Amino acid sequence: MKQLDLNVRQRLNVTALLGQQKGNIAQIRLACRIIDKVELTPAEREAVDCQADGATIRWSPAKEVSVPARRIELEDQEARYLESVLNGWPGFAPSDIQWLEPLLAALGPELTRVNQAGPGRQ
Repeated sequence: MKQLDLNVRQRLNVTALLGQQKGNIAQIRLACRIIDKVELTPAEREAVDCQADGATIRWSPAKEVSVPARRIELEDQEARYLESVLNGWPGFAPSDIQWLEPLLAALGPELTRVNQAGPGRQ
């Protein structure tokens, strides 16, 4: 069991990232279980003016502080799947590091095996 304290930005990004996954039924069930745990409640969405338009999610970052981080408990299988998705996602930008590094650290060194070399480096 992994306990993660995730803020609004992390929860929105994990929800969006997992919502874009393709895979077999077992993988999609895992993604849905994690989404159910991290998704913002209607009250939280309202507090940060969250609006979804297809795959695009917009919210007021200035209002994030009004919603405290929430403790999320993931089963080991869910934590491994999330780690796998994060490490395999090819679309991260440098701006993602602010929410991504704390999440990877919370998953723990026993799970996180980020390729330190990166593309084009050996």
